[in-house]
Amino acid sequence: MPLLGKKLYIPKVLSKTVTLAEPHFLIPFTNEVFSSKIDYENQLEVYAQALWTCQCTGQTGMTFEEAQRSEVSARQRLQGFPTHFEKPILQHVHHSASTLESLLQETTQFLSSSFALGEKVELKVKVKGRLFTGKIMKVELDSSAEVASVSGSPSSDKENHGNLSDEGLSSKTKKKSQSSSYRYNIQLENEDKIISFVPGSDLTRCTAIPSREIIELYIRSSALQAGNKPTSPWIVHEDLVKKHALSGRLIPSLLSPTRISATGLKLAVKRESANQQSESSSKKQRSNSREGQNPTVVITPLQFTPSPEKIFLDHSYSSPPHKQNASTKRSSSKSPKKAVFIAG
Repeated sequence: MPLLGKKLYIPKVLSKTVTLAEPHFLIPFTNEVFSSKIDYENQLEVYAQALWTCQCTGQTGMTFEEAQRSEVSARQRLQGFPTHFEKPILQHVHHSASTLESLLQETTQFLSSSFALGEKVELKVKVKGRLFTGKIMKVELDSSAEVASVSGSPSSDKENHGNLSDEGLSSKTKKKSQSSSYRYNIQLENEDKIISFVPGSDLTRCTAIPSREIIELYIRSSALQAGNKPTSPWIVHEDLVKKHALSGRLIPSLLSPTRISATGLKLAVKRESANQQSESSSKKQRSNSREGQNPTVVITPLQFTPSPEKIFLDHSYSSPPHKQNASTKRSSSKSPKKAVFIAG
């Protein structure tokens, strides 16, 4: 469903067991029913305002129907998302206080440096002269590994973030360390045999991990932030928490609500409208401030206007001192010639 601000709006939809009284007014794209025409028109007016946000893409300034169509289109792109990546991603997201950009970076790095439970892989090492493919049945942390890594089901922020922030390690070194921290039990394809404790360095993926853009769509569509700050905790949708048995690290009762009920819509609309006006005003002030700091300089070419009065310029040539003395002796009685110009 579309977001109002950063909260999910849940309309009061029509129950199939309710017998409608006549007359009634139905909003088809939310399945809401009103007995009052005034309430019906007021609700349509709220949906027509550009206050809504697409939950999956994060695009703002949309009407309710525009955000709804955008979400449907985004969820269609998620069809075929590898199910074995769902739990590792959601466990990493649930109750995390990282920004979305940090979550994307950490999640992408983790997926590219480890394998997921249920993922199809191929053994790089030949067994009895041939290569085998299989499915990962169990993921174990190697106790002999020197670098602690993110597990498939972390229970603390330390486990979830510890190896991702080692400033002393390069990305290649960290990736190699993470990969060597796990051992995998592989169920061989078309054979009733399991190979245990296989290091990640001996395995290769059969299918590539999703792109960064698709992972972002999946995170946005599966979780919301409990607050308006970039570092507000992420809360995975309740049905997904139950489906994947995700472990939480925060007390739910202390988190800000992530949903808006139909009864609280009116107040939420006023608040969001005021927030958008305030944000627009702030952007305008910043724009004006930048213009004031860098004023536009207009260069006007100089124009010379002739003086109405005639100007007499007396240009007298003066010889160097040693020549002036010789000239004075030869023509002491003659005065130097003067060139007079008249500016018209």
